[in-house]
Amino acid sequence: MTAVTFRRARIADLPAIITLLADDFLGRQREDASAPLDLSYREAFPVHRRRRPQLQAVAILGDEVVGTFHLTFIPGLARKGA
Repeated sequence: MTAVTFRRARIADLPAIITLLADDFLGRQREDASAPLDLSYREAFPVHRRRRPQLQAVAILGDEVVGTFHLTFIPGLARKGA
């Protein structure tokens, strides 16, 4: 059995990421997964990637992107403001 692995998203993952985001009721209303991919996604990706502390990741099964998540680290008061 092949294990799911996770890694930072790459620009080449964008079509798969947008397809996943568009694959529910809300996503179909706000995302456009048609080919060619809308330029706005390609323009936003490097801007988002440079912003810290942000992480757009993908879940990989075999050679296929099967999941994605966006993680934002925000400062808080717990752990003495860590």
